[in-house]
Amino acid sequence: MSLALGLFVARLFRLLHPLLLVIGISLLGNALDVKNSYCKCEEFPIEDRPFVAIWNAPTGGCSVNFSININLRDFDILENPKQTWNGKYVTVFYNAQLGLYPYFTNEQGTNSYNGGMPQLIDLAAHLRKMKRDIIKKIPDPDYSGLVIIDWEGWRPTWERNFDSKRIYQSRSVELVQDKHPEWSMEEVIEEAKKEFERTARVFMESSIKLARQVRPKGLWGFYGFPDCFGSNETNYRCSDDHQEMNNKLKWLFSSSMALYPSVYIYDQQSWNKAFTYGRLEEAIRLATWVSKENKRTVPVFPYFRHLYEGKPFEFDYLTLVDLHNTIGQAADMGAAGVVMWGNRRDENTSPEVCTQLNDYIKTKLGPYFESVRHRTEVCSQKKCKGRGRCVDSRLISARWVAEEPRLYAPTCKGSPKLFSPFIRQHSSHHNHRGDQAKTNLHIPNKSYSKGHNSPVAVKTHHKHGLSSQQRNYLMKELTLLNATGSRKVFLKSRHRNSTKDFVVFMSTSDSAVEVNKAPQDADRGVVATSGLHYHDQLNDSPSFTETASSRAMAPSKLMLCNESSPEYTNCEIMKESPSAYNSGFHFPHTYVVFICASLGSALLVSTTFIMSYYYCNIRKKVEDDEDIPRGD
Repeated sequence: MSLALGLFVARLFRLLHPLLLVIGISLLGNALDVKNSYCKCEEFPIEDRPFVAIWNAPTGGCSVNFSININLRDFDILENPKQTWNGKYVTVFYNAQLGLYPYFTNEQGTNSYNGGMPQLIDLAAHLRKMKRDIIKKIPDPDYSGLVIIDWEGWRPTWERNFDSKRIYQSRSVELVQDKHPEWSMEEVIEEAKKEFERTARVFMESSIKLARQVRPKGLWGFYGFPDCFGSNETNYRCSDDHQEMNNKLKWLFSSSMALYPSVYIYDQQSWNKAFTYGRLEEAIRLATWVSKENKRTVPVFPYFRHLYEGKPFEFDYLTLVDLHNTIGQAADMGAAGVVMWGNRRDENTSPEVCTQLNDYIKTKLGPYFESVRHRTEVCSQKKCKGRGRCVDSRLISARWVAEEPRLYAPTCKGSPKLFSPFIRQHSSHHNHRGDQAKTNLHIPNKSYSKGHNSPVAVKTHHKHGLSSQQRNYLMKELTLLNATGSRKVFLKSRHRNSTKDFVVFMSTSDSAVEVNKAPQDADRGVVATSGLHYHDQLNDSPSFTETASSRAMAPSKLMLCNESSPEYTNCEIMKESPSAYNSGFHFPHTYVVFICASLGSALLVSTTFIMSYYYCNIRKKVEDDEDIPRGD
């Protein structure tokens, strides 16, 4: 009996000890260290969120070609309609797509576009064509998404045109030699450098200034700037020489509305964190300089790739460690978000590739980003009043904080602001009707708890979307009036932290759908919207009637899903509980560690005591009895 008990306790300890450690670490990891954080007080340019992810990959081909929908909405990753490169949230202009960008297509210089060299371009003709290209690709004059100019033929800094870009140096030298054959080579190279950098600056600076005039609300910037070209000699941080080169490009950063450095990772290496940090640090440094000099903030959106750059055709996806090194580190350093880029070959080459990508998003990339987004929003509300980003003070220079107190502060000015539940938008590869309908939100005048109002709101919204405005209420039941009848309506909890999903109510014939199943012990508020999912399910003027209660709350998230959508993939949030954000009680993290350590120690001590007792009092006695001589 004692032996069995000892073995049981020992095995239980081996099972529970790592579990207790995981629980402690996970609870600690869900909260940003507020004490070691500054507030970076600036506006949130995209969806009014402190940290966003924008999908910039043509994965719509997976749906069109193989009927495999890449599901990004469940993880709050923003996507263009039909998951294309260009659209609502992000637009990219490559070499031949914007004006008359001059470049060579090979390092020998035998094939060129628009003369190949910035010294040879007709700037006026370039700007005229550029204006037409912008209007064609971005027809909306109020476009406010990210706009990236991806010109990678040459770099505006002379010394950085090395390896395959050496052709721009040699051709520049030839141009000067043709004009001044009597000059020495030293004089020729010096003049070639001046002419190249001068014309490169005029070309790029004139281009982005025109772009800002044509689409003034767009977040214009150049891909890959700033760069560090870091190496292990500087622990992959920007060397003094490269910082000086970037300082000479301050005209470029000052003209940009956003910075788009690249944090692509080549392979699984121990220095990936340092490499990413070096590029992010330099981008934040220069963005801070622009804020100080121009009295305006410049958000940083690093370009991220979910595949290792060194072997993209092997479809080797980033590990969780490298997701933290890229996405997590960008959030901790105060970036406004990340742009998740993908090549056409990466996604829609085959059903197997699309399925593999979708599984990776569901199991790793999506959940990781969602946890980072949640963490940044909680810290923003708790420390920065929802008006700034939390920045880990251990990752940024104290000199930046001292030089720019308007940007970095212990907290941000203004009244506290809460983040509304994230509205999941529909992918445009599903059929939606784009016209609008009115929805009435009726709140009966009953016993509301303190701090809650009871207005009657009439909202106008797209039939396939939700209202962007929410109000806080306590509720027990919700009635959806459907005059047409005979329609399936599913309301389902989709809260990822809940222990299970459950269907709240389903009706196929009644003219009213009542929702009255809710956790009995919940007493926190929910956020209600007047939005509907698909208009063709409901009549033109459906009504939501919410009845107040101080004891019960509707489930953490209610989803209204289209009956034709398998596995509830086409769903909209009906309402979401903010109790996770607004709860007044937070279990101290120090206590979590103490309790976990205490339980682990108690199990260890108990196991040691039981095993010692068993050996000394039972097994030893049996062995002594066996050693006693016995007569026949």
